[in-house]
Amino acid sequence: MRLFQKCPKGFFTCKKGKITCIQTEFVCDCSPDCDDSSDEDKTWAGCAMQMKCSSAAGMLLYHTKHVSKRH
Repeated sequence: MRLFQKCPKGFFTCKKGKITCIQTEFVCDCSPDCDDSSDEDKTWAGCAMQMKCSSAAGMLLYHTKHVSKRH
């Protein structure tokens, strides 16, 4: 367990792992950036389940409007 680190303004705090802070623009974007994928988690990141992500030929397809409670 690591001590809680607060990331600077404009950054998201990952729940755990080596990567601790990512830019908020990468939160809830269907592509995990935190080691533990907490940036795509409904509870930790506040990602709405209204967005369904899938990959095709390496590209992400957004099927519904993305809404994030965190931003």
